[in-house]
Formats: sequence, structure tokens, C-alpha cells
Amino acid sequence: MQNNTIRSLSKIVLFFLFIISSRYSYAQGDLRGVAINTEPGVVYSYYEYLPLNYYQDADKKWPMIITTAGFGERGDGSVEQLDTLTGTGLPKLIKQGRDYEFVIMAPQPPDIPGERAGDNGNGQYDEGKLKTFIDYAISKYNVDPNRVYIAAYSASVRKVYNYVINNPQKIAAVVACSGYGGASEAGNTPNFCRMKDVPLWAFHNQFDSTIIADGSRIAVQQINNCTPPPAEQAKLTIYERGGHDGWSITFSNGGMSRKLEQGSDPFDITIYDWFLQHSRNNLVVNAGKDTTIVLPYASSVQLQGSSSVAEGVTYLWTQKSGPNTATLSNQNTPVLTATGLAVGTYVFGLKATGPSGFSA
Repeated sequence: MQNNTIRSLSKIVLFFLFIISSRYSYAQGDLRGVAINTEPGVVYSYYEYLPLNYYQDADKKWPMIITTAGFGERGDGSVEQLDTLTGTGLPKLIKQGRDYEFVIMAPQPPDIPGERAGDNGNGQYDEGKLKTFIDYAISKYNVDPNRVYIAAYSASVRKVYNYVINNPQKIAAVVACSGYGGASEAGNTPNFCRMKDVPLWAFHNQFDSTIIADGSRIAVQQINNCTPPPAEQAKLTIYERGGHDGWSITFSNGGMSRKLEQGSDPFDITIYDWFLQHSRNNLVVNAGKDTTIVLPYASSVQLQGSSSVAEGVTYLWTQKSGPNTATLSNQNTPVLTATGLAVGTYVFGLKATGPSGFSA
């Protein structure tokens, strides 16, 4: 009797060890579905992906990608309908076996009866709920809050722009594919200058008839035309091809070998390596555009500098080379005025020091 009892207990212990081990391996390097409203902050059902060493490296703060989907990937909030996300984008690549050194969250847009695609369609994402979800993800997972990125495509891009415009301090960089950045149905164009300090890389198919390529061009142009200018110019890569899906070859890196529209920014680095070049505590300085003046009609110039950190930054302009006739004003502001210029070439430098003491 005693031996039978011992054998039964052994089987129970082994059974539970198997279940724990299976769940442990499933939670890393694979997709795990979470239904809507399972805990506070879960305002969307979502897929979770954790890097292979997420649990083993308990002290590491991982970078995180929030990837938002299009109108065709909607669901009712259940885990069962999350499967529609795996037909495209990052969830598809993960399901095919790709591994990433990021925590990846894929919230599913809601399927609201009667709703439609478009700027005013709520059957996509809501800016307030996006904020709630991203705040939840940052607090729940072992991630670096300075390295939170968004990879958006199609109908979700406009919603992401609205979120980042109002929460630029939350996001380190954005990749936007096949999205719309033009005027809304009410005629309002987003104030992209409010997100100019968040690096943007937009991708689009040149002959996309669902959302035309100007949807990406407008966002990039508006950011790059801001005053003061962004510390890092927004990038635009246009594939010389048709169809709406410009994200699959972007997320898979397949677009790196594709023919591009003339004047496009080259696709010469994966979006994942590009993401990792950016962090919210990075300080990037831009001393402004090269300027030519003609004497004697002008003998002064104003240079507009900027930095990637909006607050708590100190500035110092200095003359690096050129004739010694220049008088500098406002040297401790982003905008330098140089007067008394003579014939020659002047080089001025801008140094910025951030709130933590780092300089660039």
C-alpha cells in the first residue's frame, strides 16, 4: 500500500512539472494570446511575444515593439479571433519561426458592427485606448521604457500618428507602412511638428490605390519642414510597385532588395537595427542647414538649431573656423545670430547638454 501511494505521488509531481515546462517554453519565442479585459489595462485582445531568453535573463530590460494592424485584422476581443493577426505582419513572421530580440505586443483592432475603415472609423484603434494599452505593456513586461517602438501599417497608421503627436515622450521611434498622414474627413491635418522629435521611417508602394503614397509623403514632408527642424530627418522609402501591402516586405526585410522610387531613402538597414539606434535618452543635435549669403546685401545670418530632447537642454554655439570678424548673439539658445560677416567660409558648431549631463 505504501509503495502504491509513493508511485501515485510521483506521477502527479511529474505531470505538473511537464505542464509548467510546457507553458514556460510556450511563453518564450512564440505567440501567446490574451483576451480583452483579463486585467486592468488590457483594452485590446493581443498577442504577446517574448524573446527566447526573456525569463533566463531576469535583470535585462528588453526593447519593445508595439505592432498595430489594419482594418482586415479586426477581432471580437477573444483569443480565438486573434488568429486573424497571423495572416500578415510580425505575428505571421513569428508563427513562421522567426525570433526577435524584442518584446512584441500585437493588439488587435476591434470589430465593431457597422464601423468602417477611414479616419473617423472606430473599428480600428482609439488614441486613448492605445495610450492605456501601451502604458499597461510597459508596466507589465520587463522592458526598457526608453526603447519602446511602434511598427504600424495600413489603417492603424493614422491612429498611431494621433497617439504619438500627443504622447511623443513615450515612443523612441516609429515605422509606418502604407498609412495615411493627410487631412481628415473633417479637413484637419495632424500637427506633425508635435512628433518631430520621434524619428519616423515611412514605407509605401508607389502605385498603392487603397491609400496612395502621398499618405506617407505628407507626414514625412511636414515633419521635415518643421521650425525648428527635427534633429533627425524623417525617412521615406517608396517601393516601385503596386498593391496596398507595403509592410510584409518591410517587416521581413525583403524590401531591401526591391527597386525604389527615385529619391527614396535607401532601405539599407533592417527596421529592427534602425529601431535599436534610437532611445528616448539619446541626444541628437542638428545645427541647421548650410547657408550662403551675398555681400554687401547681407552681412549677418541666423542659424536654427535643434535637439532630439525637448526639455532641460542647454545650448552653446561656437565658431569653429573662418574669418574672425563675426559677432555671435544668443549663443545659449537654439537660434544663433552671427553679424559682421566678411567674405569667406564660416563654420559654426552647436553643443547641447541634456538633463542627465550627456552632450552631443
